Amino acid sequence: MEVLSTAQGDAHCPLPRVVKTTQAAQPDRDLLLFMFGLTQGMRPQS
Repeated sequence: MEVLSTAQGDAHCPLPRVVKTTQAAQPDRDLLLFMFGLTQGMRPQS
């Protein structure tokens, strides 16, 4: 294993300086229905 540089380890992945948090994350309704359908289909048939 070869270490190229340890001077700036986090230089390749900088954090965003301005993060827009004005819009709340809303899950897609189709995705929620799809996941609900998957959970309903996974029930054991008795």
